Order: sequence, then structure tokens, then C-alpha cells
Amino acid sequence: MDYHEILSRDEIASVLRYDEETGKLYWMIAPARNVRAGSEAGVAKATRKSKTGEAISYRYIRYKGFNIPAAQLAWLLYHGEWPIGRVTNKDGNTLNLIADNLDMQNTADGKFDHSSREGRNAYLKSHREKNPLAWKETYLQQSFGITLQEYGEKLVEQGGKCAICDQSESHMRNGKVKALAVDHCHSTGKIRGLLCFDCNTGIGKLKDSPAVLQRAIGYILKHRE
Repeated sequence: MDYHEILSRDEIASVLRYDEETGKLYWMIAPARNVRAGSEAGVAKATRKSKTGEAISYRYIRYKGFNIPAAQLAWLLYHGEWPIGRVTNKDGNTLNLIADNLDMQNTADGKFDHSSREGRNAYLKSHREKNPLAWKETYLQQSFGITLQEYGEKLVEQGGKCAICDQSESHMRNGKVKALAVDHCHSTGKIRGLLCFDCNTGIGKLKDSPAVLQRAIGYILKHRE
């Protein structure tokens, strides 16, 4: 589920305060045991490389399981609605979230009626098709708290194959081979590795339980004999 559909401006305004002059966001609540109300929200992460080879950092704020770009939250709190395009920085400094420095770039082709739900959905579909890597980055950040670069590093580490069966992904989606799925521990949230569709769904259906998996191994060996 997209956080744009779940989190309203009123809810965000009840937990975060945006200082439009400094560009900083502050917690109005204590979101975690080690984070106090009144402290600056979010952490800066280097997510991709610029043309000069320097790391470009973006600030993200984690709320209700989502890693949300701070620029989008600043835009929401200042303008009263989620941005319908990519939020950019006029001075090129991605960490400068002062209200006057924020701009919204419509990078999808065509004309869209952003006043209607259908128009916004059409825009998002067009934007997703034109910017697949950006959407992949957002998905990884929201779902697992990792960057596209970190996913790529894990993929290289595994030789492009599943961490369990050591085979390449074979399942297709929209005529293309699917990317390996990010597997994580449901108790700790820690990323374990990248798995093919069959292995990922297989351990999930076996309840992610070592005991059940061991019994399944015993069952197969018993009946093979």
C-alpha cells in the first residue's frame, strides 16, 4: 500500500512540525524509545552517485513502517497535499528543505488532470513507466529501508542468483523476468538476502519456521527412501 493513500496531511501534522525557514522537521511525539519529542526527524542517506562521482544524500523519515523522503513531507506540510511529481531543490542541495527551495517536477509525458483521482493515477502510471529505477528506489526505501545501491550490492554479492537455490529468477511479470525479492526477518526486520519467487514464497508458506522446514526435509527424505 502506498503511504500517499494511507497517511493524511492532518495525521502527519499531528506528529511532525515543519520549520519552513530552516527546512527542518521535528517530532511532536516520541516515535521510538531512543527518540524524543522535539528532536529533529529523519536521517540522511547517500542513495546514488552524481555525475561527478560524489555521493548525493537525501533525508528520510521513518513513520508507520514507511521510509518517507523528508522533502515530500515538507511539501505536504507546507502546501497541504502530497506532491504529484518529484520534489527537487532549486539550489541543487538535496538536504536544503527550506520551503522556497522546494520545487515539484512533473516528469511524466502528456497532460494529466491532477484535480481528479483518475488523472493522478494516470500520471503515476506514466511516471512509473518512465522512471522505473526511481520507483524501485522508493519501493525499497518504504518496504525494507534499503537503497537501490544497497540492493545492487547484495545482488552482486550473490552473483545475481537466489541465496537459497543458487538459481536465477525464472518468474515473469509483464513479459519481463522479475527481480529477486528482498527477504527479511519478520521478527527483527533485518534483511537476510535476495530470493527467487519460489524460495521466497516457499519459506513464507512454511511460516518462516526452522522447525517446520526441518520436518519438511524429514518428510521428503522419508518418502524418497
